[in-house]
Amino acid sequence: MRLVPVLLLGFAILHLPFSTAAAAPHLVADLNTGPAADPVSILLSQDDALTIVHDGVLYFSATDPAHGQELWRSDGTAAGTYRLTDICAGRCDSSPDNLTMSRGHLFFTADDGFSGRELWQSDGTPGSEQRVRDLCPGPCSSAPYSLLDSGDALFFAASNGQGQQLWRSDGTPGGTTLVATPCDLQPGQVQCIGRLQQVGRWLFFTVTTDTFSLWRSDGTPGGTGPFNDPAAVAVPWLTYLITDGDRAFFLTQDALWRTDGTVAGTARIKALSDLLPPPAQVYNTQAQIWNGLLFLFLGNNVAIVSDGTADGTISFPAIPSFSGGSSLVPLPDALLFVSEEHGPPSSLWRTRGTAATTERIFDLNGLDDPSNEDFIIDLTPLGDRALFRVERWDTKAVEIWETDGTAAGTRQLQGVEPGSADFPMFPAGSQAYFQRIALPAVELWRTDGTAAGTFPVHGFGSGPGSSGPLAQAALGDRLIFSAQTAEHRAPLFRSDGTPAGTRRLSGPASDSASWATGFTPAGNRLFFFSSAAVTYPGTDVWHLAANGLWWTDGTPGGTAEVASKIVSFSPVGALDRKLLFAGADSIPLYFGGPDIELWSSIGNTSGHPGGPGTVRVKNINPFQDDTHEHHTCTAASSSPGPGVQVNGGLIVFAADDGTAGRELWATDGSRAGTRLVRDINPGRSNVPPAPECSSRSTTGLPSDPQGFVRFRQGALFTADDGVHGRELWWTDGTWQGTRRVADLRPGAAGSEPHDLTAFRNAVYFIASPDGHGESLWRTDGTARGTIMVADLKVGGTTSWARSLTAAGDQLFLAVYNESTGPELWVSRGDATSTRMVVDLRPGPAGSSPQELTAAGNVIVFAADDGEHGQEPWRSDGTAAGTVRLGDINPGRDASSPGPFTVAGPWIFTGAYDPEHGRELWAIPLAEALHP
Repeated sequence: MRLVPVLLLGFAILHLPFSTAAAAPHLVADLNTGPAADPVSILLSQDDALTIVHDGVLYFSATDPAHGQELWRSDGTAAGTYRLTDICAGRCDSSPDNLTMSRGHLFFTADDGFSGRELWQSDGTPGSEQRVRDLCPGPCSSAPYSLLDSGDALFFAASNGQGQQLWRSDGTPGGTTLVATPCDLQPGQVQCIGRLQQVGRWLFFTVTTDTFSLWRSDGTPGGTGPFNDPAAVAVPWLTYLITDGDRAFFLTQDALWRTDGTVAGTARIKALSDLLPPPAQVYNTQAQIWNGLLFLFLGNNVAIVSDGTADGTISFPAIPSFSGGSSLVPLPDALLFVSEEHGPPSSLWRTRGTAATTERIFDLNGLDDPSNEDFIIDLTPLGDRALFRVERWDTKAVEIWETDGTAAGTRQLQGVEPGSADFPMFPAGSQAYFQRIALPAVELWRTDGTAAGTFPVHGFGSGPGSSGPLAQAALGDRLIFSAQTAEHRAPLFRSDGTPAGTRRLSGPASDSASWATGFTPAGNRLFFFSSAAVTYPGTDVWHLAANGLWWTDGTPGGTAEVASKIVSFSPVGALDRKLLFAGADSIPLYFGGPDIELWSSIGNTSGHPGGPGTVRVKNINPFQDDTHEHHTCTAASSSPGPGVQVNGGLIVFAADDGTAGRELWATDGSRAGTRLVRDINPGRSNVPPAPECSSRSTTGLPSDPQGFVRFRQGALFTADDGVHGRELWWTDGTWQGTRRVADLRPGAAGSEPHDLTAFRNAVYFIASPDGHGESLWRTDGTARGTIMVADLKVGGTTSWARSLTAAGDQLFLAVYNESTGPELWVSRGDATSTRMVVDLRPGPAGSSPQELTAAGNVIVFAADDGEHGQEPWRSDGTAAGTVRLGDINPGRDASSPGPFTVAGPWIFTGAYDPEHGRELWAIPLAEALHP
């Protein structure tokens, strides 16, 4: 929906033309010239409607190097297989699911990274995706699920933040309306509305609160409520409806029932005691409608067949150990199913609904030796035939077989690629799709049941190799980064922005400084954590193992291992040349994670790799936690940090001592000087620790301090004291000097301040004073000096913001509004100057500004203008000064740049193009400052 002109009053700047003249980013070096090594994925599954077929087109989600997990389509040809969406712009995943066709459009749920998981739609062409409506405004998710097309509308369950509701939609924001709120979510509950199903003109669903009930709806608020059948009101409903057009079957604890959706048309067909030997086992029942008959395969290896009448309802012994699951496939003259007759699911059967017509047509393990452990992976319909795959136990080889429902018509397809045993085939009418994995590449294949009709459709992850960078940081006027040069190799590099000046830090010690992450400055060096590629014995499968704490001054001779014993690393803060970090020196052999506590390091001063200058400062949490594995206990972690230095040589940070909960701590780098500052939330948990692991009778509730920013003689941060919700606090590192600054939203909900940013002798932040939208705020550390700068509304509609970044004399932020989508805003610290910079991508999709990075007085960021994909941009806060800095991946596809690091005369970033993969690029700083 385009923003109508009246909404833009006060935003005349948005109509100014802006430049798209590209600067000159250049590829610094293609450090990985081999094949792609990053694994990708294809999701072919009927669970949560991750995959559907409509009019011969397969819709599914998959990943590629520049766009994350998005929605794809395939008509079974290479040319007809392509990506439809980039809803979460750039490398992030929108993770589409709940795919459903309604009124000629594809509906699904996805997360754009700004507005949470919401309902989206597409007409099936790339770039046509639109969010239907932001039902839970802002970053919260309404999490729609159980989408159901009723013919004239789409129905689904979702939560707008006030209970869980039944909704209907015609695909427009105004036509997406609330039908009913049958339940509120209980603590820890994800869903209280069950799967929606249609019987005739009625929708049925279960509601779980303190009790379990069946509801019915005609699609209107007045026609939605509990389905009260007087004959069954006292009987608990145990199974979902098994629908068959205008009627449905269901099981209760003691009987089989049918309904046409009305009370009068609901009748008990037959008591289970007349059909099953006691005790009746109705859980994990598998159901299938075939030729108007209901087939139920129960856990006690009995089948029930019913035509909806008492006389037409019979039971008979099915076969030993029915396999269940997706192994029920209807053919024109029989129903096929798989049996666990010899242990694994290895025999194929057919039935027409009687014991006499139930026969085995294929016995996999009986072909050679009954002791074989080969098994059938899945059974997939293929028009008037079916396919199944066989995995050979000894070789793990996978084969494709075809059957027409007879013993003579069951045979192996010769000379075809079988796909991967871990992923089932997906039926699509007269063909089926499957994936073949040869890591890191994944291929989408199709088959029509013949050797000639079985071939690859599209290869994922088969492009050029990518070096990353994996992590990067400025050190002086150079960039230090790690890059994956081959499948198992990721050495350390230094770059001055030129190909000749981009070199590996190669030396006797630095050659082992691989897979570097967590670059943290301390003095004139960078600390970092290293990993090593290790292959499991006897296999070619590898993983990354801890390789210790390192530091570098940017030269091979100045790159050294600080402490080989460190297996986990996360920076807390720095005191001069001393680094404080959250770390551990061992990983439990079987259960639980490492014991992460507060450590310090001054580097390897003695030249010994053991790291005498690296010590554990304090075991803040001395207790043990239950791993929930065989009553096994493991050392509890305090997980300190991150923090910030305050006056007096202290670092304040958050940590959990196992008694007070996660609270405010301070350290001067010594054990004696590491102490709890204040238990901001004094409440106690009503869930005691496991008695076999701890002598504690209770633990504290956390205030969870976050967002530390140094301010004057102390630090500002956010915390939740258990009474006022998350609000703004200040501390100087003492109990008396720790106080709540302001209660912007009275009550337990809190204003949830975030993005605390120092700017112009104050700290600016984003908060929600009423829970409806967010505003830009400023504080001087006092209640009176904490004021709203601007409400960020667009035409009276609330907005939500993030990524507040100071650049020179301006603040930049990404603001999401349902009418404009996420766009770039600017402020000089007052209401008048706070505005949208430019509507780079008009409409609700927005340009999704990301990776906001200050470069002098301008901001560098990644954005999608709707024509060039996610590419690098710069802005000086004006529309005319907002310029795209090149189109690294030409056309609509994205290069997905980021993060950006300013070092010397360059802005460095990782970016993707189809020729080189994801590699290191550089943008001249001068061109970003003055395009």
